[in-house]
Amino acid sequence: EGHLDFVNSNGLCLLEIDDFATIKNRYWWEIWGKENQKIVKEAVEKAKRGEKVQFQAFQETAKGTPKWWDVIVLPLQATNDSKKVSQILSVSRDITAQKQIELREKELLSRFQSLVLQAPVAICVLRGENYTVEIINKGMAKMWDIKQEDILDKPAFDVLPELLTQVFKELLEDVYSNGKRIVVEELPIILNRNGKPENGFVKFVYEPM
Repeated sequence: EGHLDFVNSNGLCLLEIDDFATIKNRYWWEIWGKENQKIVKEAVEKAKRGEKVQFQAFQETAKGTPKWWDVIVLPLQATNDSKKVSQILSVSRDITAQKQIELREKELLSRFQSLVLQAPVAICVLRGENYTVEIINKGMAKMWDIKQEDILDKPAFDVLPELLTQVFKELLEDVYSNGKRIVVEELPIILNRNGKPENGFVKFVYEPM
């Protein structure tokens, strides 16, 4: 039913619990914070039905050390009845260092996105071989004469097919394939808006990331 029956020595060390007797026979979810108790209870219920469960959660140790955990919950069948779950095994890994890197990367990405969106020049960040638009600021959207939401998360040349017949694709492929930085002082562009071509000149800087 979710009562703690055993924790190995490595587990007690990671959890910073000096004496297992202090938590023995308590419900497993009781040693998690209130914000995690629902997900732990659900994991136990699924394991009781014979399901394997995996989740990640943040929870401080018994001594207050903040940690992230990756947890796998496995049902163990009784030896005399392969369909009956007699025990539940939890295997937990301390993934704090990994999570800190992920959170730091998200923070850096958020800052980068903010810089791009607020930049006084036209900037567009493309992703992958299809040149999917990951970030586009108002300056670039205005230059392409398109709404940001109409091109975001879409392949650039799907939304702006007229650019395929110009030099943009070749330049992007050179940057993507060779990691080169390319600066074009004057690049003619032709946009097709409502069937009416519009001409102009821009300075382009292509940066590999």
